[in-house]
Amino acid sequence: NQGPFTTPVLFDKKLNRIVNNESTEILRMLNYGFNDHAKNADLNLYPEKKEAELAKLNDTTIYPKVNNGVYRSGFARSQQAYEVAVNELFDTIEELEQRLSNQRYLSGDTFTWLDL
Repeated sequence: NQGPFTTPVLFDKKLNRIVNNESTEILRMLNYGFNDHAKNADLNLYPEKKEAELAKLNDTTIYPKVNNGVYRSGFARSQQAYEVAVNELFDTIEELEQRLSNQRYLSGDTFTWLDL
């Protein structure tokens, strides 16, 4: 195969093809699909009791303001667009730092996919 490839990527070596290149989908696959091979098979990065909270935090903060904020900062076409993106990114990092100063993980006491 020839590139370019994006990261992350889940690649099936037997079928010689990309299975998926979307990080949260890959995490779900690894969380549920490989427990027979896992050292810590009891670790569940997607606890049902926290699913709604995690989805909301990701949809309102982590993805649009952090993940996409980094992208918007790096590809800004003007100084003004850069400053808006960087300011929102760093404001959000401050909010997350405040949250984490009161609890160990983003959802409280449980390590989840959003902490990766």
